[in-house]
Amino acid sequence: MYNPSTTLTATLMLLTIATWNVNGSSIKAGTLKLELIVDQMIDYKIDICALQETKTVLSEELMFKGYKVVLLGGTNRHWGIGYIISPRYQSYVLSYQLISNRVGVLDVRLPSRNGQSKVYRFVNAYAPHSGLTIDRVAGPRLLDKFYSELAKALKIAARHELFILGDFNSKLGRLSKEEIDNGVLSSHVGRYGAGQRNANGEQLLQFLIANDLFAVNTAFQHPSRHITTREGSIAKPGRANGSKETVPIYAQLDYVLCRRSAKCLFTNARSFNHAREVITTDHKIVRARLNLKNVVLLHKRREPKFVRYDVNNLLANRDVKEAYQATLGNEMAKLDESGDPNQSL
Repeated sequence: MYNPSTTLTATLMLLTIATWNVNGSSIKAGTLKLELIVDQMIDYKIDICALQETKTVLSEELMFKGYKVVLLGGTNRHWGIGYIISPRYQSYVLSYQLISNRVGVLDVRLPSRNGQSKVYRFVNAYAPHSGLTIDRVAGPRLLDKFYSELAKALKIAARHELFILGDFNSKLGRLSKEEIDNGVLSSHVGRYGAGQRNANGEQLLQFLIANDLFAVNTAFQHPSRHITTREGSIAKPGRANGSKETVPIYAQLDYVLCRRSAKCLFTNARSFNHAREVITTDHKIVRARLNLKNVVLLHKRREPKFVRYDVNNLLANRDVKEAYQATLGNEMAKLDESGDPNQSL
């Protein structure tokens, strides 16, 4: 499966990743839905996409139009997660595994510009929705369990790169001016979130802070239709009795997350509505683009500046020796001879 080249080519440097809750009938080989999903990967030029709500308990690999579809299955047919991988990255896949019904990981090893290889982990997350977490007793335990499972997927070496893609069913919301000025929350959430933070969003925010993560698709300015990620509906206010009139509501629930230090890799992130209409899901594709050429900026360390003295000159150069003795003598003469040398300054 893994067959790396020796160097990271210019083409591989530009990586496009995405997350999409495909919400619908089970994805199976030969089905129209699978064909439509892969077509969207091609149209939006997506290299690695994390899928949620595939509604399958089978773990299998499918090939369609050159794209590899990896279904991680699970024990609950109402959930299911997986990945779609473009042809140009398939030979770099190291492994993938299911952590739980709601969390999976995909590891990819890519060559770097200097010829060495680097591991990139793509975590797939599907959080419980607010209808499940609203219960005051069971809700918190359900969320705690999910974030505990997600934390396991984050345990990789610091030298590896980490990205989390998923439907978090959480509203991080738009930061207030006070939160932006404070600087703590704005280190983890960008200025272009949508709506107001809810209880699930508070827990996601605490997870971001605890793990030093950043919500990438809140950092780029776009029209609101490309910031929100889900379209639902509610009963139209003031509708007549028996009327089924509804009005659409929009929310930002799906996110691409990264380590805070990796923000410099991303060149853009936004949602797309057309794909939602193609396969009849209430979630949009959230796509983010990276330039892996900037990886060198992540681990660049400044060399400490040391002042080095050539002490050999004190012996070999008579002028230096005499100048040093004179300076030392002057400095010693300035000391208060009456002071106690053992007294703390």
